[in-house]
Amino acid sequence: MEAKGDLLADGTIRLRERVDVPAGEVRVLILVPEETDRIASAPLSDEESQRLMAAIEYVVGLSRQDGPTVSNRDHDDYLYGSI
Repeated sequence: MEAKGDLLADGTIRLRERVDVPAGEVRVLILVPEETDRIASAPLSDEESQRLMAAIEYVVGLSRQDGPTVSNRDHDDYLYGSI
């Protein structure tokens, strides 16, 4: 399956179309245009690096919480609203 999307400034990926996949683990391969390889970014400051790591740890903690089973379609509806 191939689906195109956009990489947003906060690092999330938003698909341009809905994908129909069964609930469960999904693995994604991301390919970026060659031009992106040419963009150099400045190294992160220690403060920014710590802030990002704290945000990642927070998200990891969320995935460990118990909750109702949610299908991929429900997940997309929660994030993007019903189409």
